[in-house]
Amino acid sequence: MAMNKLTEIQVRLKAPKDKKNTFGGYTYRSAESILEAVKPLLKDTGTALTLNDRIEMVGDRIYVRAERTLWNSENDAQIRTAVAYRREPENKKGMDEAQVTGSASSYARKYRLNGLFAIDDNKDPDTDEYQTQAKKAEKPKKEELKPLPMDDDHVPLQWQNRTCEICGKPVRPKMAERCFNKYGGHIFCSGECLGKSTYWKLKTEKESNK
Repeated sequence: MAMNKLTEIQVRLKAPKDKKNTFGGYTYRSAESILEAVKPLLKDTGTALTLNDRIEMVGDRIYVRAERTLWNSENDAQIRTAVAYRREPENKKGMDEAQVTGSASSYARKYRLNGLFAIDDNKDPDTDEYQTQAKKAEKPKKEELKPLPMDDDHVPLQWQNRTCEICGKPVRPKMAERCFNKYGGHIFCSGECLGKSTYWKLKTEKESNK
């Protein structure tokens, strides 16, 4: 049965934590480490793994969608698909925009592979569980915000009547402000329009050339 192939891979797969973060003092495994470990098992079991990442906009936030599908090479039948979403942070200290997207993509890729192949990484420093515990130990910092001019509906005046630079559709003020600040002065109404933009093509080319 096809599911037996997945079970065999899950049982036999050994993906040690072969990476080390010298600053944080911990070891971890990357998506690349998992892929290298699973490739011989794909050959042995007559299966193939496909990877598909894309950008999606949910509300006014950008998410990276990572999809992993295991196929039966004998009849091209799909065995199992695993999907993960990772939201891009507003900003990340020490990273440019391409690196922020790359970091979110790497996170989504790794944890869909974990889910597909039954790898437990709950205690890894880049998991939500670890980050939640770490944040509890941090003292909250007060942030002073300067007020922006508002209209009668309490919307910043400078973000009204903005439109998507790709399709020309109106963009909500909050979303326009977020896009403008995050994407270097560009405003989009959806992840689809973002993906069509010259800005995004240049950004992804920059990331792939690193």
